[in-house]
Amino acid sequence: MPAKKYLLGIDIGGTKLAAALADGEGQLLHKTRRPTEAPKGSQHVLDGILHLGREILTQANISSSDIACIGVSCPGPVDYKTGIMYTPPNLPGWGDVPLKEILQKEFGIPAKFDNDANAAALAEYKFGAGVGYKNMVYLTMSTGIGGGIIIDGRIYRGTHGSAGEVGHQTLLPDGPLCGCGKRGCMEALCSGTALSRIIREEVKRHPESSMLKLAGGKAEKLAPPVLIEAAKAGDELALQIWEEAGYHLGWGLANLANILDPEIFILGTIAIKAGELFLAPARKALDKFIFNRHIPLPELVSAKLGDEIGEYGAIAVALAT
Repeated sequence: MPAKKYLLGIDIGGTKLAAALADGEGQLLHKTRRPTEAPKGSQHVLDGILHLGREILTQANISSSDIACIGVSCPGPVDYKTGIMYTPPNLPGWGDVPLKEILQKEFGIPAKFDNDANAAALAEYKFGAGVGYKNMVYLTMSTGIGGGIIIDGRIYRGTHGSAGEVGHQTLLPDGPLCGCGKRGCMEALCSGTALSRIIREEVKRHPESSMLKLAGGKAEKLAPPVLIEAAKAGDELALQIWEEAGYHLGWGLANLANILDPEIFILGTIAIKAGELFLAPARKALDKFIFNRHIPLPELVSAKLGDEIGEYGAIAVALAT
């Protein structure tokens, strides 16, 4: 009997669902997406996930018997062994959903699971900026800051599977309130949510900045894309905000470097679009705060996979051992 040739990846997000079909090496062959429509409830989202899986098999004109494995990238908390998703915050109405059991029953194929940060780390390690490295840390840089840690080519999970919450290291004990309830977390200082808050606060103090104009005069649109545009145009306040956010980012990365000694940090989402506006000051702070001055500074780069990282992440989960 010929070996099964394909892998099926499913990426579950708060706003979109995606499915991808790849060959045995992980090369994407087909992909399809649809809105999550999370407010419509868990059954609606589950139906959407199953529909996407069936749809992509139809597109490729193959059956589930041709698939070796399903890889699933999903929001945490998730038990990567059992595939149970525990009330993810961006999927309202979900209880403890045994998604692995549901998928395996529907398609008759083994399924593997991981949270979206670990899946993205695996994707960049296997297909993106992490190719050729053994030890790396990937950071999501969006609404919050999550992390995926790879040591000797494998995801490091910790004792209870909760390793990688890099955004919740405390940098400023009396700093701004974080969504986790603590103050001064790295996430509260340089995530997308934090940057939006900082922009709005600073523009009130500095009405001469071009950012409010770039936002069409609407304070609610003062967000990282405006900050990027203004900084590239030379707006001094925007450049100052990037400098400070990069400083806090680099400080947090130095803490991680002192503990984990990775070869490379790979930053996704906002860091891809901001590029050196964010990375250059972060590198300076990383160099300032790192302990061992006698070894090379870890590389600090933007992620390469861009908008396809969800699909590649799900496929990378399927490939992971």
